Amino acid sequence: MTVIDVRFAAPTGGAGPDQDEEWCEVTRHGSTERIRFHDYAAIFAVPGLYERIFHDLLECCSPRVVADLLAEVLPDPGAARVLELGAGNGLVGAELRRIGVRHLAAVDILPEAAAAAERDRPGTYDAYHLMDLTRDDTTPLGTPDVLVTVAALGFGDIPPEAFAAAFRRLRPGGLVAFTIKEEFLGSQDRSGFADLIARTDGLTTLAERRYVHRRTMYGAPLHYVARIARRQPAGPETARR
Repeated sequence: MTVIDVRFAAPTGGAGPDQDEEWCEVTRHGSTERIRFHDYAAIFAVPGLYERIFHDLLECCSPRVVADLLAEVLPDPGAARVLELGAGNGLVGAELRRIGVRHLAAVDILPEAAAAAERDRPGTYDAYHLMDLTRDDTTPLGTPDVLVTVAALGFGDIPPEAFAAAFRRLRPGGLVAFTIKEEFLGSQDRSGFADLIARTDGLTTLAERRYVHRRTMYGAPLHYVARIARRQPAGPETARR
């Protein structure tokens, strides 16, 4: 296996770059390159690099946190049809399988993500759909009982419009499980998610947890919120455009 050396910049007197501008230097095969944390195509192309950066070094725990929270409120994980939005290389999918999910499909926009999931965790998903939900609202995805998205909201990776389009696929009475940076739920939010959630009728929170999603490149904690909510059982469309 190729040895991958990952180095972060030393802290300076400032607060450091914004979360979506963080980067590291990656050395392998004797060559070093700088990679932004949000350049997922480049990261997924290197086996093990995503786990090395975010889980080994930056202590990301979101996949396990949201799966464990979902397990607390989902009566029968094995019977639920689950759709994961922004599935990446299958880390969250593996956690969902761990809690007993048997029917699991994925959506992502990056071919590199689908290739990494097949390479690193083959068989995790029953189906992996490459699609842009802001442009394609017709591809059959079924009517999931649970919609899951982890650490992918708020930075343009999954815009509010894509999340709303996926939410419209969720069956009435179904559950939505997501994690998001706590600032993106506040009154000063500029990502659009606070407004989207405020405009979503009939969404009842069942469980919520504030936690440290991961560390920054300088070691500071990033606080996120994991939330499980139920879509209203019946009635008019709940996520208004």
